[in-house]
Amino acid sequence: MHQRLVLSFRGISFWFPADAKYKSIEGCGLPDLDISCETLSLIVSRMFIYSGNKFNSGSCPDLPIACYHGQAYAEEVLVVRSLGKVEGLRLNLFLEVRVARGSSELRREYREEFLPFGSSCEDVVRMLGAPSKIFYKDEDKMVIHDPSPRKIHRSHHSDYFFNYFTLGMDVLFDAVSHTSKKFVLHTNFPGHYDFEM
Repeated sequence: MHQRLVLSFRGISFWFPADAKYKSIEGCGLPDLDISCETLSLIVSRMFIYSGNKFNSGSCPDLPIACYHGQAYAEEVLVVRSLGKVEGLRLNLFLEVRVARGSSELRREYREEFLPFGSSCEDVVRMLGAPSKIFYKDEDKMVIHDPSPRKIHRSHHSDYFFNYFTLGMDVLFDAVSHTSKKFVLHTNFPGHYDFEM
């Protein structure tokens, strides 16, 4: 039978896979290991970093205002549906704002935005701020499936993405109408091969 051995300190816990023969010493969380057993090496299987005393009751600490550097950060991104159809995204954002005009003192401000499909570039920049990067697509492999007779003329234009790295999302704009037609939400967890790609 496999169990887990948990070694906890304030703000950090380590999980080790352990056999049933190991037990915890009450009160200190350290294992009572039989020293006479053959070479013993425990390898950490999980590590949790958190705010508080217990990993399951901790919450994420607020991002310090010094880390914002003029960018917005998403606390939550929700897909908005109506009658079974996706209408857009609802973003709960935190951003830095000056306390007073001309002041160097900054504070956090919470803002909720709704970003529907068909939003113009200007609307997206007004809601989310300037993108971290703009990427132009070299070719559109899906254009052959487009029933529009304009598909021949569309090859002269290139669709483009606004990349918002701090929000974990990209917005794809149509090259002709300059309106949003796709949202890409990045949900790669830290340590994943594609994280920060």
